[in-house]
Amino acid sequence: MLVCYLWKEIALGTQQLWNCVETYWEHKDHILLERSGRGPLKVLASGELKPRYAVARALQNVEHSSRIQELYWTGSLNGEYFGMPAPSLRSLALQDDKSHMPDGTLNLFDNHTPCLERLSLLCLFWLPSNAFVKLTFLALDECEVPKAPIKLRSMLAETPNLVDLILRNVADDSNRVPSRVETEPADMKPVSLTRLRRLLIKDMWVDDIDYVFRDAQLNEDVSISIKAMPYNDDERRVLEVVSSWSLNALKQPTQLHFQRRIAIITGASSGFRFEPRRCRTLEDWTAFNWPWILPLSSISHLCMFELKAYKGRGLERVRNLLRQMTALQTLSVSIDVLTKIVDTLTLLREPTDPPLCPTLTTLRIAIQKDSDCDVILDSVRSHRAQLGIKHLYIGLVNPQNGHWTPRQTVKDQLQGNFESVNFGMLLYEKAYGITSPLVCDEEAHRLWLPWLYDADGESESESESDSSDSSWDSDSD
Repeated sequence: MLVCYLWKEIALGTQQLWNCVETYWEHKDHILLERSGRGPLKVLASGELKPRYAVARALQNVEHSSRIQELYWTGSLNGEYFGMPAPSLRSLALQDDKSHMPDGTLNLFDNHTPCLERLSLLCLFWLPSNAFVKLTFLALDECEVPKAPIKLRSMLAETPNLVDLILRNVADDSNRVPSRVETEPADMKPVSLTRLRRLLIKDMWVDDIDYVFRDAQLNEDVSISIKAMPYNDDERRVLEVVSSWSLNALKQPTQLHFQRRIAIITGASSGFRFEPRRCRTLEDWTAFNWPWILPLSSISHLCMFELKAYKGRGLERVRNLLRQMTALQTLSVSIDVLTKIVDTLTLLREPTDPPLCPTLTTLRIAIQKDSDCDVILDSVRSHRAQLGIKHLYIGLVNPQNGHWTPRQTVKDQLQGNFESVNFGMLLYEKAYGITSPLVCDEEAHRLWLPWLYDADGESESESESDSSDSSWDSDSD
């Protein structure tokens, strides 16, 4: 640090300027360690740690290790540097350690981390055996551990105060095959996560998920996002497993949202999001056993966007799904889905038959161009009585000149057939989507993104960037 003569004494007396030691300076960082006095320490380590480094001294001397509040280490770790107690440690991130422990576990800091609140482990071959009673944030990514489900469940049994939990590819043998857990229920440690608000699971086998959370006591208002199951796993079964967790979002749902890559269920204060690897048509989504997963009679708002056409039995499946939504009031669709939904609600039915969804009164349609209004005239207006629609919303997505006035002929023909017709402009078509609870949409950390983003675009970029970003854990809640 370079300062002028007048500021030298002030700088030397300000401990906050000297509270970070890192391997970048090698042995030259000893002066920073000395000037830090007895204040809090932040330690940044990268690569192999040599005994002459100030970082090594800080970790091996209890006088200094007891002052460490933050520790971030990338590269080869050495267990001998984790033997001192760390009573002040609040945030710990370890990444890219190729060490293999005999039983796949490592005791950190003599099991004395009473203040640790945030723990992130990336690309490791072991899990801690500590009890982290104050931990509120835990992220495990690419951790390949022998008997991973057993060790993970044991770890969660010792973290009762978690608020955020991220599990991404925590498995045996590079996640190529599911772990065959051979243990009796009596051997399973009880898991209680009654404060958990957000749970993100990605690239994990459904058998492993089932084992880790079986009979666990979870916060019923937890919001859960499950993404990208292994290619040859049973994606339908994961929904059945989650439905056994007694979640408010699945017991008392109000909104259901389908896209080609995601399905979202939300209740009053929490939600469930499922993002499979493969794109889904509406017919594909209806093949899931939704009546087993949630009470469809509670759904008041259904959204369907970006879904491919369905044929044959698909029409009847969608009709059966809609028929069970006896409280459905609002239907939001993109223009490419509209005609298929109208067919579902009207085909093979007499014009005098009551509407398939008797409580449905509001239809919201996101269009891409002005001429899409002609499709609405042909499909919705001509079947108004069969649909039972009273209120119509039409939104043009991102008009080129930033302004849109629908044609007068369109206005005249629609406004005379519905109680209310509203035209507007949308930044994106899913602006007509569900209204998610705050816990679902807030960016609590970098890996918990708002739920109604472009799933296709994010999924690819996320998978490329997460594995190379060494600071992904450091975002605060």
